[in-house]
Amino acid sequence: MKKWNWDKILNVVLGMLLVWTVYRYFKGQPDVETGIPAPDFSIVDISGKPLTLSDFRGDYVLLDFWASWCGPCRRSHPGLVKLYDSFSDVPFPSEGKFVVISVSLDNNAQNWRKAIEKDGLRWSSHALDQYLPAMGGSVASLYDVRQIPSRFLIDDKGMIVRVNPGMRFVRRFLREKMSE
Repeated sequence: MKKWNWDKILNVVLGMLLVWTVYRYFKGQPDVETGIPAPDFSIVDISGKPLTLSDFRGDYVLLDFWASWCGPCRRSHPGLVKLYDSFSDVPFPSEGKFVVISVSLDNNAQNWRKAIEKDGLRWSSHALDQYLPAMGGSVASLYDVRQIPSRFLIDDKGMIVRVNPGMRFVRRFLREKMSE
């Protein structure tokens, strides 16, 4: 009878897990380039007013796609709130400010509003993603959002700096902009 080689089996299983993880990572990444202008959009915010990305030209924007039913999104909110609290009142040499625009993929507005309140999302730029015929799709489709959370860091000139930046990257980027 043949003896099992557990080391080889474990290596094959670990290799398969690594390949699967890399595949899932790249499959979920939006196919949006950095260094290009961020696609403009105009939707209705939580208070019923128009929210247009180009109105934030001159500001540093973190565009955040999320939903109330998304566990990873909700778990990332404390870090996002801390980042916002750290930089929302900071004067930048360019005279811009740091802004978070949250676009939710929720279908239930009540759950969306409750999640904003419960998670303490203090910024005022909240909107539900909508199909916009003039744009030929939703805001999420403009940014090729395939999974949530997805975030886009946009500079004061309206250019995409980073797709799915970590909080450390955003913090370092904003600190650099403060000292320019």
